[in-house]
Amino acid sequence: FGTNAVIFLEAVVSTQSTGRTEGDTSVFPLFQIPYFHLRQIDEALHLILQRARDEEVTIASGYFNPSQKQAYSLSQTTTRVILPSSKLNGFHGGRGLKAGIPDLYNAAALRCGRRNPKMQLLQYEREGWSFHGKGLWHRNTTILGSSNFNRRADGRDFELSFAVVTENESLKDALEDERERLLFYSSPLRKEHRPFAFIGLPFMSSFL
Repeated sequence: FGTNAVIFLEAVVSTQSTGRTEGDTSVFPLFQIPYFHLRQIDEALHLILQRARDEEVTIASGYFNPSQKQAYSLSQTTTRVILPSSKLNGFHGGRGLKAGIPDLYNAAALRCGRRNPKMQLLQYEREGWSFHGKGLWHRNTTILGSSNFNRRADGRDFELSFAVVTENESLKDALEDERERLLFYSSPLRKEHRPFAFIGLPFMSSFL
């Protein structure tokens, strides 16, 4: 089932059409179960970014720390990555070791951005809010679900996402509105981590 879902998605994305004679939208479940070597989300991510060529792709992640494979996929085209500011990170205000996790994510994102000149990193800032947004937007294709497109999703956690390919104008407008609302409250990522973050990052990166 897993392989067939990605193969069908590849055929649809390559033609930028749903490929259906009935209806105007296709939805593909994508599983990420590293223990069983099932990585459909990463395969779909690589497929879409590779097909995008020089077209812009927008990605949202609450905890952005891509693996080497994911970082390579992200380098295939121009990407805008929306992630939380340190204050909007889900671990902000935590006690003990948790208090340093937002610093580590900020340092990891900045490191990834320095290595990829095609990537624009943006931080979501909105008073009184937290940010746990996850998704990918490119033309008529959107991925929504649990994956943060990070090392944990690549090698540790069970994830479930859905790829939506649509020619329905109302649905495309709704998905685009969601992307625009995220961008409205976003600005270029700033260095917000304390000095210990770059020291601890090599040891903690695989757990983020």
